[in-house]
Amino acid sequence: MLFLFGKENIAGSLVLVVVIEIFLAATFFYAFLQSLQLHKFASTVGALSYAFCGYLIVCSTWDLNKYPTEVYQAAFLLFALEQWIGKSKWYFFPLSVALIAIHQPFYLYLYGVLILIYTLVRYFEDASKPVSQLLLQLLGLVGFGILGLALAGFILPSNIYQIIESPRVAGGVSYFDTLSAASPFDMSDGVQTASAFLRFFSNDLLGTGSDYRGWQNYMEAPVLYAGILTLVAAPQAFALATRRQVIIYGAIAFACFLILTFPYFRYAFWLLSGDYYRTAGFFIVIFLLFLAYRGISQIVQKSEINLVVLVATLVVLLFVLYAPYEIPKENINSRLRTLVSFFVVLQAGILYLLSRSSMKNMAQIGALVLVIAEILFLDNPALNR
Repeated sequence: MLFLFGKENIAGSLVLVVVIEIFLAATFFYAFLQSLQLHKFASTVGALSYAFCGYLIVCSTWDLNKYPTEVYQAAFLLFALEQWIGKSKWYFFPLSVALIAIHQPFYLYLYGVLILIYTLVRYFEDASKPVSQLLLQLLGLVGFGILGLALAGFILPSNIYQIIESPRVAGGVSYFDTLSAASPFDMSDGVQTASAFLRFFSNDLLGTGSDYRGWQNYMEAPVLYAGILTLVAAPQAFALATRRQVIIYGAIAFACFLILTFPYFRYAFWLLSGDYYRTAGFFIVIFLLFLAYRGISQIVQKSEINLVVLVATLVVLLFVLYAPYEIPKENINSRLRTLVSFFVVLQAGILYLLSRSSMKNMAQIGALVLVIAEILFLDNPALNR
C-alpha cells in the first residue's frame, strides 16, 4: 500500500495505515460483539476500548506494521470464529487464518490456542449442546484452517523458513536453555508485579518512553490497559452469570493470574522462546473485554446490577492503584494516578446509572463521553512523547 503514496510521503502514509488498522480493529470487534447479540451500546463502547487499548497504541509506536496489524486481525478472527460457532457461516474463517499466516506464521500457534479456548468456552457455556456439535465445530475449524493455509501458500513456506533460520529459534541467542531451567514456582518480583497491575489502569503511570521506570522497558513491560470502564465492569460478568459460566470464566481468570504471577507459565506460552508478555498480555485484554461488555450488555438490557460487587470492585481497584508496591514512589506519576482514580469513581457511578431505567439513556451518553475522554487523556502520552 505504501508505494501508492510515493517515497516522499512515506512517513505520512505510515500514520494513515495505522489509522486504517485502528478503524478495522474497531469495526471487526464491534461486529464480533454484535455476533454475540450484545446491546449496541455495549458493542460500540467495547469496540472503542479494543481499538484504543494499550497493546495497539503503545506497540504501534514501536512497530507500525506488526502490532496494529495483529490487533485488527485478532478482531477479525474472533468475528469469524463466532460466525462459524453461532451461525455456521464458515467462509470468514479461512480468510482470517490466511491473513495471520501471511503476517507471522508463528502466530498460527498463538492464535490456535485462542481458537481452541474460545471454542471450548462457547461450547461449555451452554449445557444443552451435545458433544457431537463440539466435535463437528472443531473438525470444521481444522478443515477451514487448512484452506486458509492454502490461501497463504504463496508466501508461507518462505516465512516459515525465515523463522527456522532465526537465531532466536536455534541460534546463539536462543532463550530455550535459560528459560527451560527456570522453576515453575518462581514468582514475579515486586517491580514486575507493580508494572503489571498499574498498567491495567494506564500505559503511562510508570512513565512514558525512555522515561519509563518499571519492569524491563516501555515496550516489553506488560501492556494491559483496555479502558477503566472495562476494569469496573468485568466483575459484573461473574455476578450476573450462571454457575456454569462462573466456573468457566474463573478457570480462565486463574490461568491469567498464573501468567502474570509465575513467569514460567508465560515462558511456556511462548514455547520457551522468549521472556515476553506481548500476545500473552493481549489475550488477557481480550478476555477482560469479553467479560466487561457482556456484563454491560446484560446491565443495560435487563436493568440489573450487583451493587455489592460494584462497591467491592471500586474499593479493590482503588486499593490496587494506591497499594505500597516495591517500587520507588517517585517512579509513579502521581498526577496521572489521581486522574485515573477520578475516572474509576466516575465509571463506577456510570455503570450504576446504566442499570436504572430512568437514567439509562443519559448514562449511555455519559459513558461514551468518559471513554472518549480517557482515550484523549490516557492514550495521548504514548502517542505524543
